[in-house]
Amino acid sequence: MKQKAVVVKQLAEGQLLVRGERLEACGHNCQECSGCPSTVTLTPVLDTTGAKPGDRVLIELPGTTVLPRLAFVLFFPMVLGLVGYSLGHYLFTQRTTLLTILFVIFGFLCVWIREHYYAAPLVVRVVRKL
Repeated sequence: MKQKAVVVKQLAEGQLLVRGERLEACGHNCQECSGCPSTVTLTPVLDTTGAKPGDRVLIELPGTTVLPRLAFVLFFPMVLGLVGYSLGHYLFTQRTTLLTILFVIFGFLCVWIREHYYAAPLVVRVVRKL
């Protein structure tokens, strides 16, 4: 995912604070959706290009780091829910729904623990100066 941004200030050696607009789900047809509030975000990024405050830059969050995490977050609770349903169906015919819900909740808890304590932070970096 790439986006244009403006460097606001230099935080440390090799780190910048950039300002960019978050344009989510924009169809670029403002008359139909009555316009959308663009959200300005300030993001710390890694810099290897030597950009200075005021420069326009292209920043990137590599998809290779986002997609595996997204797949884990979306599918792990669902897979555990299917396991819970299968176990409930074969072991406890009266409590299938309860066991399914407990397994899904356990899946969400595992995802939350992994993302908050064990996953490396996502690194946004400057690709080039514009």
